[in-house]
Amino acid sequence: MKIESLQLRFIIAGLFQCLAYLPGFSRSGSCIIAFRLLGETRKSSSIKSLYLGIPIILLSFISNLRNLESISLDYNLLIIFFVTFITAYLTLIFFINFINKIGFKPFVIYRIILGVLILVLF
Repeated sequence: MKIESLQLRFIIAGLFQCLAYLPGFSRSGSCIIAFRLLGETRKSSSIKSLYLGIPIILLSFISNLRNLESISLDYNLLIIFFVTFITAYLTLIFFINFINKIGFKPFVIYRIILGVLILVLF
């Protein structure tokens, strides 16, 4: 499928992301599938899928703000933030390089098996 508009591509991938409500569906996996169906490369699909996670993480954070009674910042919190950021960044670099080498088949097989197990057991 050839869709030129970047905004339309993200809307379509966002609709695929809604499939994550079903057992066995991965939010990022469904986005990657959508981008691959739209003609993107594996690397580009993975990166754009990560971008689509930002609004969900932000909304989750905002929805929990009403439960906060006070906010206090200290050095420990800053250290935790920076260590988490650096670890996440390095993990993403490793993941994207790993995906470029092996492809998505092992992850697809894993998700299918996990989905079937969840449906059978629950």
